[in-house]
Amino acid sequence: MIDLSGQRRLLFLALARDCEENLPRFVDLFDQLRAADISVDAYIGENGSTDGTRAILEYAAANRPGFSVVDTSAMASIPSRLHRMAVGRDIVAAAAHDLASSDGFVAVIDLDTVLAAPPSPTAFIDSMDNLEVKPELAGISASSEPYYYDILAFRGKGVLEWNLQPALDQARRNPIAYYLVHRQIYAAQRKITKRVGLICQSAFNGACVYRSRDYFAQTYTEVLRPDVCEHVPFNEALCARGDRGILVSPQLRLAMPAEHGPVGPMAFYLDRLRKLLRGYKGR
Repeated sequence: MIDLSGQRRLLFLALARDCEENLPRFVDLFDQLRAADISVDAYIGENGSTDGTRAILEYAAANRPGFSVVDTSAMASIPSRLHRMAVGRDIVAAAAHDLASSDGFVAVIDLDTVLAAPPSPTAFIDSMDNLEVKPELAGISASSEPYYYDILAFRGKGVLEWNLQPALDQARRNPIAYYLVHRQIYAAQRKITKRVGLICQSAFNGACVYRSRDYFAQTYTEVLRPDVCEHVPFNEALCARGDRGILVSPQLRLAMPAEHGPVGPMAFYLDRLRKLLRGYKGR
């Protein structure tokens, strides 16, 4: 493969809240990409962190050209999580809009526990190279190990074509029904894990790389649908332009958050009990 790294421009966009533990790994990734002669910028929205997240971001912004912290306090007044996330992503994108370009790339990335083992700089370079030469791709999303985890942002023909969020919301107060919905999630996770490299209509899984001109051509809120992960309508709208797809990349790989992997009923209910006890003790 021809090394095109010196010609690449990559813009990271993210939302950060209470991710002090893993945020330094993203800062290291930012530095590694710059060391590889990639022109890198990062716009990170932060609001309401109770740990050291804000301090880490502000230190990075003060010491690294192209690293910016974005005020996303407008998210706090929005009760619906899905709507709140869409608004936050639009705020961050609007702050970085001057960096939109016809030949650059955007990487939307999560900064929480998925960065316990972040993708390598080479994985981002390969993703940009792939998008450069494959017009049939609207984006390249991450895979994860040991399992693919982000089912709510995934839509793929013959794999998962429906929205599980309403079923989760309805079953949350019924332990048996809640586990049965998770069994559907676990089945889809196993299926996608076996088929990494597939082309789908929507995927995120902690990171997704887009062409800048595509990403900035729309907003999350203009295609927002109630009770649907904000990535799904956004990605589906991108794919609809020219009958394209999202590649789940075997190279753009990160760690599956431990709480999202398939488990049996005993482990599932023990985890639920631990969460309930933590909530009770926090009162």
